[in-house]
Amino acid sequence: MPVPPTDAPERTPNILLAPCAGRSADGYRLGQGGGYFDRALANLTPAPTAIGIGLLQSRIATVRPPAV
Repeated sequence: MPVPPTDAPERTPNILLAPCAGRSADGYRLGQGGGYFDRALANLTPAPTAIGIGLLQSRIATVRPPAV
């Protein structure tokens, strides 16, 4: 993954594409809230719009929602 130069200005994205290994019909995805990607999203201000990207075959019957 390319690393920006140290003198580059810091930027916060408006939109992010979130990989989905598995997702439920009610909008939850496997691993939601527990990994590097989700911790990085939680620390961005303002919060960007995250769009989940996954194959049709990645849809599963249920995913336990993360504890709030």
